[in-house]
Amino acid sequence: MQKCRYLPVGETRFSARLGHYTTYGLRAEIETPRGWAPLFTLSDVSCDRAFVESFAARCTACGLSPVHLTDAVLDALP
Repeated sequence: MQKCRYLPVGETRFSARLGHYTTYGLRAEIETPRGWAPLFTLSDVSCDRAFVESFAARCTACGLSPVHLTDAVLDALP
């Protein structure tokens, strides 16, 4: 099984109701012989940067499989 890590990704979005806003997503990367390679990005997880940074670190430390990332995010959101 390949090692996976999760990184917070800042994004600027636009909403007709909110205007421009900054949100944070999660990028899943897998370790390859050539280094880390992007697997996918889950966009617009939260506007709380500290939450996404902490969540990414926990997912990496626990060895979360990328297949479970969406469920893990949904379970972690208030």
